[in-house]
Amino acid sequence: MRKFISQDLFKQWGVSPTLKYGGASHPLVYEDATITPFGCYDADGMLIDMSRHKRGRQTSPGAFPVTSAPDTISPPKKFVDDEVYYINYANSGHWGHFLTETLARVNHLDAPSLNVFVSGDLGVVKKMYPQHNYVSFSSIVRVKKLLLPVPTMVNCYSVFPEHIDTCRRLGDYFGRENNKYGKVYLSRTKLTRSNRWTQGEPELEKMLESAGWTIIHMQDHSVREQLGILENSDVIAGCIGSAFHNLMMTRKNPGNVIYLTCNEFDTNPNYALHDVILGNETVYLDCQTVVSKSNRTKKIHNPEKVFEYLEDTYK
Repeated sequence: MRKFISQDLFKQWGVSPTLKYGGASHPLVYEDATITPFGCYDADGMLIDMSRHKRGRQTSPGAFPVTSAPDTISPPKKFVDDEVYYINYANSGHWGHFLTETLARVNHLDAPSLNVFVSGDLGVVKKMYPQHNYVSFSSIVRVKKLLLPVPTMVNCYSVFPEHIDTCRRLGDYFGRENNKYGKVYLSRTKLTRSNRWTQGEPELEKMLESAGWTIIHMQDHSVREQLGILENSDVIAGCIGSAFHNLMMTRKNPGNVIYLTCNEFDTNPNYALHDVILGNETVYLDCQTVVSKSNRTKKIHNPEKVFEYLEDTYK
């Protein structure tokens, strides 16, 4: 078992934090463009690289397309004689990907009415920004003018300060409770064992609970309650996962954040990228290994040692 910090993750993944605004201030504008579910094309039928859904990789620094798309396309007959803001990825069914990837494409919706074409489901975003005309989109169409957002976050690769602003606006929409917490452990033991289960976590959780830690199962709480927990705790610890992405919605930092995880290669850099912008005090504890890559099962090798570290360090 050993500790590492954000900089170790950045070195492993070949990424770096973005602290300055401006990378996604304005959408890209294209006249006579074609939009498809797998990417957008300019007036000459050439693929617009920024329109592709991308993610980072463990093995190679950079952002890489998730799906394939032809380099060129013939303009379709279907034509929308208007300005269209296009969101090429929307997933409200997975909270982590909603925060990291769906919200990465909505930072310009705090504006007057737009025609918003969406591939997927925006969920609560429509309630946050009800002034727009939302069109569910799954075909190929040519538009008079395309407004294409620069993603404010690319999963496992980059996070812009603009993304934190968008997430915080979502937090404002839900609201925040103001209850004080001491040492909190974010548990995943109520989640299914068939996917992303962590062996050894139930044993660790019992020891922490006996020592006075508050055990929180985030899925049992409203978003308002979740934000109150994150903003008003002296210490937040837990197995790394989507619950910690909620930190992007906070306007007040917890005292300390401890991620229980694997080595740098097997640890998602998203949390480090957003924590640098947020200014969170974070530590990564390499106390796990991947047991099964297919269902992302992990194992805490020595729950007692992890317990002793947490108790001794955060008295």
